Amino acid sequence: MWTPLDFATWVEAGSEGLGWEPGTFLDAYVANRRAASATVIDSTYVGQFIPILAESGFTGTDAHALGELARVAGPDAQRHRGWPATPAGLHGILRRLAPPLAEQGIVIEFLPPATRGAHPLVRIVRAVGGERGSGSVVPFPTSTPSKECEQVAAALRAAGVDTSWPVTKAATLALQKTGGNVEVAAAALNAVEVPTPAGGAWTPEILLAVI
Repeated sequence: MWTPLDFATWVEAGSEGLGWEPGTFLDAYVANRRAASATVIDSTYVGQFIPILAESGFTGTDAHALGELARVAGPDAQRHRGWPATPAGLHGILRRLAPPLAEQGIVIEFLPPATRGAHPLVRIVRAVGGERGSGSVVPFPTSTPSKECEQVAAALRAAGVDTSWPVTKAATLALQKTGGNVEVAAAALNAVEVPTPAGGAWTPEILLAVI
């Protein structure tokens, strides 16, 4: 079964034969994904207020997040049919919106409780630098890449990939350069120091999640 990644990789690989400049299809593909992400966020009523909360940064329980969002949105918003009735309801919405919000530069992290028996925490922040999907929240470790990884990293640098690139575009190009090898692609992105949406190191699981 073909995936969106397979399709994007196949079309980009044949872009020269179609008379397109390298990266033309990837640019259009990423722009389409961003538009789709914005639609998902806008279709969830409370979603429009999450970026406002992210501007000042928030770390707390789901209940505290619901209270802060109510403060930001105003009293009338809580009477809207789409407003989450419980902290658990908000938690589900945050889980669902985390990937599209990452495309908009909003990082949502789910953290373990600070003390035994306490409620888990959620962190909502705008990625450092304000770029969509390109920010760094925490430093990520570096490691010595393999020869194949070094070759792919060199190809990414030659294509202009750096920390300012949207993560979806960088990840798609990395996979295209490796022929779909997610392990090497993730290692190459780490070598180029492209941060994940939540900061930290790339793994195959994170890479596939953003495609």
